[in-house]
Amino acid sequence: MDTTDRFEPSDLALTQQMREAASWHIAAELSRRYPHELTVHETHPGGGQYDCLAVQHVRRGHLVDLNRSGSFHVWLGGSDGPSDSTPWQAGAVSSPPRDPLDRLCRSMKLAIPNRLPRSTPRTIVYRFIAAFLAHAVFAVEPWRCLNGMCDTSGYGGGLRRRLFGEFPAAMDCLSTPLPEDALGEPEYRFWFLCCDDEPHVCLETTGMAWTRDGGSHDLEALYR
Repeated sequence: MDTTDRFEPSDLALTQQMREAASWHIAAELSRRYPHELTVHETHPGGGQYDCLAVQHVRRGHLVDLNRSGSFHVWLGGSDGPSDSTPWQAGAVSSPPRDPLDRLCRSMKLAIPNRLPRSTPRTIVYRFIAAFLAHAVFAVEPWRCLNGMCDTSGYGGGLRRRLFGEFPAAMDCLSTPLPEDALGEPEYRFWFLCCDDEPHVCLETTGMAWTRDGGSHDLEALYR
């Protein structure tokens, strides 16, 4: 009889950086399934007690919280939906993470697509973030992605002005609101890839990216 220990994804003791990459992997793949319907936001409910990626529907509002600690919580019509303590972390180590994605989609009452739609600039940005964090997951320096808005349910949050200060072109874009802006606030559409809390890349969900050396890139054009 084979007595060799078998490795199971659920055996992983995920580091904070692995949780960051795993949550983005799931969020990016979810938005890829519904590119015109789902958006991703960083939230810290309870005045900063939790660290979540929140997935929102453009018409139905807040759908699911992916808590970095391992749980997900689905919101349906303002009422509590099903919760689970670990499934998305265990499944996120597979690519594509089909089983946990299907499970989340069913929980959110979303029809599972037969084939993936064409990516939009927003989903390209999400996929770029997920791919970058996956690449950096075992780096010595800790990498994470921060939103331009620190959303803490109104307790001590607001515009992350220090991050924008490194990217004058992105700061200029804050004066131009777009229909996709969450709560009418332009800062929600900006994301920053940070190493040791220092921003190195700024991304806008329009598909634009800026580096600290002043470079700018159209991610959609590069992707096509």
